Amino acid sequence: MGALAVTGDWRNQKHLLPRQWTVRIPSPQEDPKGQMIEEIITKHGPDKIAAFCLETITGGNGVIIPHPAYYKKIQTLAARYKIKIIMDEVVCGVHRTGPFFGIDHYPFLKPDFIVMAKALTGGFFPLGAVLVCEKIANFYNQNVLSCGLTNYAHPLGLAAVAGVFELIEAPAFQKNLAQLTNALQKFAEILRAKKFTVRQMGLLMAVELPLPISQEQIIDKGVYISIINQTLIFAPHLNMPLKELDHSLAIIKKFF
Repeated sequence: MGALAVTGDWRNQKHLLPRQWTVRIPSPQEDPKGQMIEEIITKHGPDKIAAFCLETITGGNGVIIPHPAYYKKIQTLAARYKIKIIMDEVVCGVHRTGPFFGIDHYPFLKPDFIVMAKALTGGFFPLGAVLVCEKIANFYNQNVLSCGLTNYAHPLGLAAVAGVFELIEAPAFQKNLAQLTNALQKFAEILRAKKFTVRQMGLLMAVELPLPISQEQIIDKGVYISIINQTLIFAPHLNMPLKELDHSLAIIKKFF
């Protein structure tokens, strides 16, 4: 319930959640340099705020790529008011945006927690992970972490993680990943030249649609893609053959 209360996902609006547990800060689109955030902290009291909870680069919510100034402000305020930083890398972790973590695009950002899932096992087995900074890790070396996880360290999940890590470290995978990223970037440049609003980082991209296109129209042409709130979301799988991506983009291009 607490985690659901934190998320800003539009689908949660009608859920009966403890919303008083969460204080909203402006999004990177509303406040690119984070100038309004400190006022919100002082209004509610920094002693009442446990952590910033942020998705590094959002996925289904529109591939929002924050300006570095936004995260520099977050890091400054976290240090000033002793507020922890929790980064959600469920979507943008494991090379989705290029480097292993989405936060690698912001090298000055030092989160206390990183939450991950999905790509850790390539989607073959449900598994999540929480990475913590050294200070917190040392604390729980001496203290009990009082939570129960039914499938904690499941052997199948850990085997899948080992397989994924072996794959992503292979030169052939990294070469193909670079080629896929280059192809998607070139496609983004074509759309920008046509005056479309495009946000792209690695193999994650959003295109705002000025005219309605139904998801079914594109699926009927053989390409599975997501359209959320008039935004086309691209997230090709990381080991997709380059020819397959080129073929898919050629089909999608016809809709523009």
